Parts: sequence; structure tokens; C-alpha cells
Amino acid sequence: DYVESHLDDDLTLSSLARVAHFSPFHFHRIFSAVVGESLNRFIQRVRVEKAASQLLLNPKKSITEIALDCGFSSAATFARAFREAFQMKNGSPSQIEVKQI
Repeated sequence: DYVESHLDDDLTLSSLARVAHFSPFHFHRIFSAVVGESLNRFIQRVRVEKAASQLLLNPKKSITEIALDCGFSSAATFARAFREAFQMKNGSPSQIEVKQI
């Protein structure tokens, strides 16, 4: 829940470990065991999912604005993550059809 409500923050292993009152080493180990994926992969996945939802719900919002709202450093970074998440070889998030999401 904390990660999802703070996606636009700089979410690092150290900062999240501090919030959870664990050492970074133990937080990483416990998080990976419980969630089943690394912290960075989880954050990236949740950010892409939120951004994809925002693209559908707010078609007048720019991709850059959505990317920044979801914690991506730029529209280009978001586009790369989006293409990877949805296994697109080329194109941009604005070109994807609703049925593919």
C-alpha cells in the first residue's frame, strides 16, 4: 500500500527499508520472498499499470504528465517501461489500442 500511494516519490530500497524499520538487506530479502519479485521490478510494474490506467481514464492528459505523476523521470523512460511491460517492439503508449491493455 505504501508503494502504491507514493509512486511519484523516489522509492529506493533504503527509504522503504527505513519506513518498514528493517535494514535494506533484510527488507530486500523479505520483500522478494513475500511478493515474489524484486522491489525495483515491483515498483516498475505498479507504475506502468497505474500509468496505463491513467492513459485510459484521462485521454486529454499528456503522456509526459501521466509519466511524471506515476513516478517516471521522463516520458521516454515511461515509454521504454511501457513497451517492455506490454511486449511492444516499437510504438508509443499513445498508439496502443484499448483492447491490448
